Amino acid sequence: MTLAAFQQALARRALDLVGVVAAADARPLLHGGGEDPLDGAGAVVVVASGGRGFWAALARRPGDEHPIDRAGQEAIEGALPHLPGGRLLTLEARDRFDLRRLGALAGLGVVSPHLELLIHPEFGPWVSVRGLVVVRGALPTTGPLAYDPCGPCARPCLDACPVGAYSRAAPFDVRRCATHRLASDGPVPPPAPCADRCRARDACVVGVAHRYGDAEMRHRHRAGLPLLRAWLGG
Repeated sequence: MTLAAFQQALARRALDLVGVVAAADARPLLHGGGEDPLDGAGAVVVVASGGRGFWAALARRPGDEHPIDRAGQEAIEGALPHLPGGRLLTLEARDRFDLRRLGALAGLGVVSPHLELLIHPEFGPWVSVRGLVVVRGALPTTGPLAYDPCGPCARPCLDACPVGAYSRAAPFDVRRCATHRLASDGPVPPPAPCADRCRARDACVVGVAHRYGDAEMRHRHRAGLPLLRAWLGG
């Protein structure tokens, strides 16, 4: 029973991206107070899905508001017997990490300096970290990728944002983006329904064949709106 067996078990559950980060390197990406999820850990195994496969495999339950999060935890739990000593972090503990940069450290892509999204060589921006598993012993780390998806690109993503939150002249304006997304969440959809999707992400030229379908895009994008409301209200 090895990391390779764990990866194979995850792949059968449509979780096809796995990387390893030393716990000491993951710690700077941990934010917020409370219990230390890395206490005694030697390594963090980052598990992600790429493209539409994981959503397509979901078994949806009536009344389940967050089926993709629930299914991700269940799938990783089901593969844990192949990684003795592995402990799956709760969703709350997982979300205390900067998951984009943790994914980049694990070699699951690079963080675009323009979109601030994890970009994978095959799947483009259509990658989501589904869970983190901590282990006490050391594991061989997978390391960041030597990959630059944005250098040679004409960057249509920057021109696609309807409110200029992504700009060629300034860093990403997260407040402008959040305000517009929440304003888009009304009874009558606006011409650019940013409550349901990100036009800039849609415009990325990497991994176009793996773009999320409309139902998945809507679910994933709208799931973050309560956090945005709390952030803007705070």
